[in-house]
Amino acid sequence: MVKTILVTGSTGWLGGKLCEALVKRGEKVVGLARRKTEVAGVTSLTADLATGAGLEKLNDFDVCEIDCCVHLAAVAGWGELGDCLEVNVQGTRRLLDALAPPGGDPACKRFVVASSISTVGTGRGFPPQHLPMADTHPYVGYPWAYALSKWQMEQLVRFIATRYEREDPEEPLDVTMLRIGCCLTDPGDGPPRHLETGIGKEIPIAPADGTNSPEGYSPESAISAIAISDMVECLCLAALKEEFKPGVRQMNVTAEHAFVADGCTVPQVMRATYGADAVAHIDFSHYEQPGHERDSLYDNSLVREELGFVPKVNILTAYQA
Repeated sequence: MVKTILVTGSTGWLGGKLCEALVKRGEKVVGLARRKTEVAGVTSLTADLATGAGLEKLNDFDVCEIDCCVHLAAVAGWGELGDCLEVNVQGTRRLLDALAPPGGDPACKRFVVASSISTVGTGRGFPPQHLPMADTHPYVGYPWAYALSKWQMEQLVRFIATRYEREDPEEPLDVTMLRIGCCLTDPGDGPPRHLETGIGKEIPIAPADGTNSPEGYSPESAISAIAISDMVECLCLAALKEEFKPGVRQMNVTAEHAFVADGCTVPQVMRATYGADAVAHIDFSHYEQPGHERDSLYDNSLVREELGFVPKVNILTAYQA
């Protein structure tokens, strides 16, 4: 049966790719963004999550007419604190309230919400608590506005879903929250890059090599990488799953390996980035086993169990010249 999928952020790189994939699968797709969505076969709605302007158009949908909302719209990693909070946190609240108003008739009860691996808030002086990082690893405090806003967004979504279920236990929401990694261009499209459509930049992503000093090195993008085609497939699986599962589930989504250079290991990268003393509390035994030296820093087991998602692109070999 054809499903109606609402995609926010449909004019972005990932959002546009997702819209194309859903249309190709025969689904009815509605794209919501500040600008008109130009993807063929997609119905375009214009709205601004920062102000709520245009969200009233969602009132035109009948009860549960939207089978799933995939919420990708966000101020990305370059955003200022005020903008990140206004769009990523308050904008998410405005969207959920418009689609599933408290005490009202919901146009949608199933949501796929894009959080980010960045939510952990690692950075120089702020290493993770453990490895591999769990799906619920808390924010550790690096002063990065985007990371903080995504962490707060996760708490907000849980609050809204819990409030909704308490008000009407017979009509809960189904929320899949994906902590997505840094999307890379697919192999065959030149050197790996991350596209920031919001600022019109292509950012080259090189493998982490473990030789840089903590003062000049930030490997977060490389160690959390995933090919964009794999990320799109994961989003499709989440949006089109048949089972309605009440509550909120949170999952890491990265490639099966960290994007680490040949001859280098995850422990080497972590010690070079944060300093050996700063990561002395981390148990690296998993990465010291033969064949696991460059495994993902994030535990991706839940997304495999829940959605059956396994990345197809091996980022350790796919981008080799």
